[in-house]
Amino acid sequence: MRTRRLLAGAAATAAALATALAVTPATAQAGASAATTASQGARQTYLVLAERSATREQTLAAIKDAGGSVVSENRAIGLYEVTSTATGFGATARASKAVRAAAANRVVGSTPRQLAKPKAVEQEHVLAGGQTAAATAAPTPGDVSGMDPLDSNLWGLRMVRSDLARSVTSGDHRVRVGILDSGIDARNPDIAPNFDASLSRNFVTDIPEIDGPCEFNGCKDPIGWDDSGHGTHVAGTVA
Repeated sequence: MRTRRLLAGAAATAAALATALAVTPATAQAGASAATTASQGARQTYLVLAERSATREQTLAAIKDAGGSVVSENRAIGLYEVTSTATGFGATARASKAVRAAAANRVVGSTPRQLAKPKAVEQEHVLAGGQTAAATAAPTPGDVSGMDPLDSNLWGLRMVRSDLARSVTSGDHRVRVGILDSGIDARNPDIAPNFDASLSRNFVTDIPEIDGPCEFNGCKDPIGWDDSGHGTHVAGTVA
């Protein structure tokens, strides 16, 4: 999974929206005061997360007061992409009761132009010497009641030691788990009954050079779609 998806999973690449900031005279005066007193520097991009209890208008006003301009907005999670030349914008924004977090946005990795071949660990169906995983799998120890009959053939379960966890719990307590990855294929018969589309989001657009030809308008995959298969694999291992 490329780093870009992690950043986008936090809505860093949310679609740009033209945002009109409606402010009262008092708010406008406060914003002008902040812009006047703050030291000016190079323009930087920030990610600002709204406080849960704050309204959208309060967060927008706080961003403006701190000397920022909204570039894009993800209303689903209250995240704003903001640009500012004000020195200390992040600290000023975080001081507002309408802002939960604010930090400079920066690139932490990139995908090389020439994509490398998949790592051996990701080629789960082939092991050293050309043997299949099914041919070399060891039986799953512990309580196997209620398990999928093919679980003993899945190297991923043994890799994360979930087979040993069966000696502690048989998984009789339901928990909710979020997967931040390439997506989840909701058509999978094992995953479908446990997949909650209402809580799922897609914050990215496909990159044809990496994801292949776009299947949907705007290169935006719908909820429950996974071009890579990695997120589906991870969700299955967690389940």
